[in-house]
Amino acid sequence: MEKNQSVFMQYVEIPVPSLKKGEVLIKVEAASINPADCRIQKGLLRPFVPKFPFIPE
Repeated sequence: MEKNQSVFMQYVEIPVPSLKKGEVLIKVEAASINPADCRIQKGLLRPFVPKFPFIPE
């Protein structure tokens, strides 16, 4: 992502996927977005986010 590029989130509904053998479908009733989520998306918290895979010592 380039600096100063507009970042946005969008609410969309998608069709229910068909399941394959051994898969489960989990229904999400609610989800929240907080200020930290927006800062992470904009890259403002990059210095505080560990590189993955993160293995604590």
